[in-house]
Amino acid sequence: MIDNEKVSRKHCTIIYDTAKKTYFVVDHSTNGIFKMDGTRIDAQNGTELARGEEICIGNADNSFALL
Repeated sequence: MIDNEKVSRKHCTIIYDTAKKTYFVVDHSTNGIFKMDGTRIDAQNGTELARGEEICIGNADNSFALL
């Protein structure tokens, strides 16, 4: 179940790069996006993530795998 209080209307942008087979995640929110190790996604420049990595949107209750 998604914790709606921590998720913004436009929380992030996720782009899949087919050539590199990676994701590029940009945070547009107040509450943030975090990798599973607790590292926050860079809101200014975004972060490149590998397939299979998990991200938490707002908090750990909202985790998603990038497949």
